[in-house]
Amino acid sequence: VVSGRKLSDVAQEALEKSAVALGYGEKTCTFVTVQGDLETNGLTDRSNNGTTYGETDGHDKTDEHGGKNGSKAHSETGECDPENNNSAGYDMFTIVESIDPLCIVAADAAGAKALSDAYRQNIPLDASCRLFGRNAVAFHSFESLLDTAEKKQGAWALLKRLKAIQS
Repeated sequence: VVSGRKLSDVAQEALEKSAVALGYGEKTCTFVTVQGDLETNGLTDRSNNGTTYGETDGHDKTDEHGGKNGSKAHSETGECDPENNNSAGYDMFTIVESIDPLCIVAADAAGAKALSDAYRQNIPLDASCRLFGRNAVAFHSFESLLDTAEKKQGAWALLKRLKAIQS
């Protein structure tokens, strides 16, 4: 589970229970938090297809490191650079691939942005996709879906797209 900030205990518990219900077992979730202001700076993916992650004021800002909107998650060229160990995209790729999860959840827009950068592909929000051969789902904000029973059902419907393990 990748997110832009530490998920609440309620959100973590909901994801853990979902993993059990899907057949992955108890205490099988690993939670990774993206550092920086990816969520609040409204980053747009570099493929320029118009997918916006988070909120934005419509002004594109470039920081001293070449990152957009104040994020230090980009190298000078704005691409993941395996030679630069400070590249957030490369670090995220390394973390996820070291864990080798059966499925991936982006709990918020910042998590989806980090995965999008790491895997160099668009991660659609509030939808499922394939990510490096794995089933994945991405939420704009998983935590905000825990407010009402109707929203919880919507979150569960998306989580069910992660294939359950069959015994």
